Amino acid sequence: MAFAYLRHGQHIVWNKVSYKLERLIDDEWQILDVNTHRMRNLSINNLYAKIATGEIVFEASMPIHTPGTIKLNRNEKIAANLDMYDEHEQIIIKRKRYLLEEIYKLYGDCRSREILSIAIDDIWRKDWDAAPHPATVARWMKRYIEADKNILALAHLNDRKGNRTRRYQAKIYDICEQSIDRVYLQLDRGSINKTLEDAKREVRQENKLRPPDEKLSYPTYSLISSLIKDIPEYDKYARRNGANVARNRFRSSTKGVIASYPLERVEIDHTELDVMLVDEETGLCVSRPTLSIAIDVFSRSIMGFCISYDPPSVMVVARLLKMAIPPKTDLKSKWNGVESDWPMFGVMENLVVDNGLEFHSKSLDDSCSQLGINLTFCQRKTPWWKGHVERALGTMSRQVTDGVPGRTFSSISENAGYDAKKNATISLKAMEEIITIWIVDIYHKKTHSALGMRPYDAWSENIQTSDIPIPTNLEVLDVVMGTNAERGLSHTGISINSLQYNCDELQAIVAKFGPIKQARIKWNPENLGYIYALPPDGTTLTVPVIERYAKYANNLTYGRHKANKKYAKKYFMSDDLEAVSRAHEKMQELIGLELSNKNKNTRRQSKRLVTKTSSMSTTVNNEENNVVSKIKTPLVSTIKRKTFETNRTNRDENKGFENANDIKARA
Repeated sequence: MAFAYLRHGQHIVWNKVSYKLERLIDDEWQILDVNTHRMRNLSINNLYAKIATGEIVFEASMPIHTPGTIKLNRNEKIAANLDMYDEHEQIIIKRKRYLLEEIYKLYGDCRSREILSIAIDDIWRKDWDAAPHPATVARWMKRYIEADKNILALAHLNDRKGNRTRRYQAKIYDICEQSIDRVYLQLDRGSINKTLEDAKREVRQENKLRPPDEKLSYPTYSLISSLIKDIPEYDKYARRNGANVARNRFRSSTKGVIASYPLERVEIDHTELDVMLVDEETGLCVSRPTLSIAIDVFSRSIMGFCISYDPPSVMVVARLLKMAIPPKTDLKSKWNGVESDWPMFGVMENLVVDNGLEFHSKSLDDSCSQLGINLTFCQRKTPWWKGHVERALGTMSRQVTDGVPGRTFSSISENAGYDAKKNATISLKAMEEIITIWIVDIYHKKTHSALGMRPYDAWSENIQTSDIPIPTNLEVLDVVMGTNAERGLSHTGISINSLQYNCDELQAIVAKFGPIKQARIKWNPENLGYIYALPPDGTTLTVPVIERYAKYANNLTYGRHKANKKYAKKYFMSDDLEAVSRAHEKMQELIGLELSNKNKNTRRQSKRLVTKTSSMSTTVNNEENNVVSKIKTPLVSTIKRKTFETNRTNRDENKGFENANDIKARA
């Protein structure tokens, strides 16, 4: 993905008119109409607002050395996108980029063979074998720099080169890997020779069951050695010596990880907030929400947050990044209580995460590669590698929930005599505004003990707006953060998740290329009303669900759709969309009943189905023109709990109730 910077000469498109940024005077940009040469003034805040809403997009020309399409067999072409390459080639491209970035940090745009030879030995050979020649790396560097560091400039077409088949049968590799796991990767530390003997014994047993013409060849010492070398050193050492010994051996001896400038290193993590929230409609306690934040290590500024009832997942991470990357210009219109601005945004260089399942998604890895983000995983059971976000989460959880009704405590002694469930009165939307005010008006404006200055000042004084990378089109974030899939494309459109998607532009692709067996698509688990199609001509199409399913699918989450299908199959004996639609209406009624259920877990599961995200606006469907629009929802700061006339605790004979003796006397 290409980036754009707010600098002199940058071209933008506003209302289908091309402009060029000429000069920045005070807080206003002078922009030049390319066709009429008329000059206009546009304030920085107004420019950010139009970029965030998509009214202004960057006009980025395709850099040289960057392929627009990838040519396949039989002269077929597909869009040049990292997702379009096979996994092996993606790994090679990412390795090249990693090597060049490390060289660039140490030596800059270096083409010297002597220096590159040293760098290759220090960087490439440390992690991988078959290091490239310095002249090859010099050519990579030239292409990479001239393409504005676009990762696609490092792509190549290896599918037509030579014989790509492996030397041994696939079964041999499976047997060798099993022998390595059974013999070599054990605490008794079996040798390579012993591992080879075990693999040969397994091959011998396998050959007894095969006909003569299908006998397996025997593995060699070099094959076992190469497979062992492919295993990460930490994993190999931990399996042979124990996890605790490995952690001590590979631990960092420095004072901690530091960053040299803003956006160099951003850490993200999740936690359950220490407060019980209530449902806005019923006033009943739902559960503790999950809070996710992204923090810039250099300035200790919080880039964005996400609060919802959903457990940590790829969708939650995508929501968090979608808030952290774009400019935040409309705070006061969304939260009336916010007084200051939130200038922290942009694409980070390194994203540091732990080993949660949500971070090991291929979709997240591909998305970060597309955005030029290095996804870095902490070692297992080493939270100190991202201690900045851990500390920030702890501080936020304590200060945001301090004195809030429904707060939970960490120890039993603190909870003694206090029922958080009964005292809860804060809704999810109210807590969202509370967190925003705390971040913008308190945390960013208070001196940080480690920095000796305010995070707001640490950010503002060390980065210029012209140095913040912004995606050329923020709508691309939805495509990049989508879930990858392959489906057939025909005259009926594309079918996925039991829904049908089609439009005139998609049918034009069918008319041009014919039916496609495996068309590349991306879909948004938070809204099944549309998908993104990546046809062979290199374009990206937004394909809506067909009109028949529009009322049902618009703004419908994937989790809710799965629940509808399960309910329809169980009670209507069918999973077709008509039955699913009826189940959808029935479940709306049941969810309303379940939200008043006394069981906390039941209410939490029901609330997940009706609460899409912690977004500040609610998406609705206009049935007249089938246009998706957004309406602002009023903020409910506190919810009054329903009171009942009688219950077990107020049945007192002195408070208007007849006692047993009066009843007997009257009888």
